[in-house]
Amino acid sequence: MNDLKKTTRLWSKNAKNWSAGIRDGLDVINNQFGLPFFVSQLPDLKGKTVLDAGCGEGRSSRAIIQPGARIIGVDISSSMLDFAREEEAQHPKGIQYIEASCDLLDTIESKSIDIVTCYMSLMDMPNIDQVMHQFSRVLKPNGEIFIMVRHPCFFTPGFSVYRSKTDERAGVTVSSYFKNDAYIDRFSFPELPKAQFEVIRFPYTLSQYMASMNNAGFILQGLKEPTPPISLCATHPRLNFWRTHAGIFLFLQGILNNNDI
Repeated sequence: MNDLKKTTRLWSKNAKNWSAGIRDGLDVINNQFGLPFFVSQLPDLKGKTVLDAGCGEGRSSRAIIQPGARIIGVDISSSMLDFAREEEAQHPKGIQYIEASCDLLDTIESKSIDIVTCYMSLMDMPNIDQVMHQFSRVLKPNGEIFIMVRHPCFFTPGFSVYRSKTDERAGVTVSSYFKNDAYIDRFSFPELPKAQFEVIRFPYTLSQYMASMNNAGFILQGLKEPTPPISLCATHPRLNFWRTHAGIFLFLQGILNNNDI
């Protein structure tokens, strides 16, 4: 089984419990911190056609929708898209969902998209160079791309959280940063530890993300490492750990310079 098929199979397997957890608000870090930050970085989308790449069950597509914007959510998992379409049917926002792999967006016309958004999905996609070139192909001249991923400098194949003698989270261990092999990551929502998810990760380095963007014709316009604000940490104390010890997210923004690549 190749990486693409395995990625599809695992996310389809996760779809039911993942979608339920998202709708119940169990993904606190993304819901309260990551996604609001990402949305705050986007421009006015009125009149724009936006491709939301790796949209999953549609959370990011629903978050970025603005009046007058056309949102096209793309994901490789038909099971995830079933939940996205179910939510769209119950609470219509005008979002269109398409099943496709982001390294082969053959149903999307060239130079038809104003903005590509990619929230917390690029590190789960094989073939990053092909993906970036597809984004470049579908974007109009001077089209923009906005990306958020798990911070590659901390979430490595050897990442772990170590605890103090009193069993409190005390820091992180990072290793195997330059190990390029895909690996299986297992995790769960803290409130539902028994509902474990299993996904395949592709440990791209910081330089790989930037080089892939550059080779596809993008000029880097922004790189940020968002930190949870103190006010949010007061409401959600678990975020204090990430304010102190490591970056959770890496945000990248680019503009297409050469639409002929």
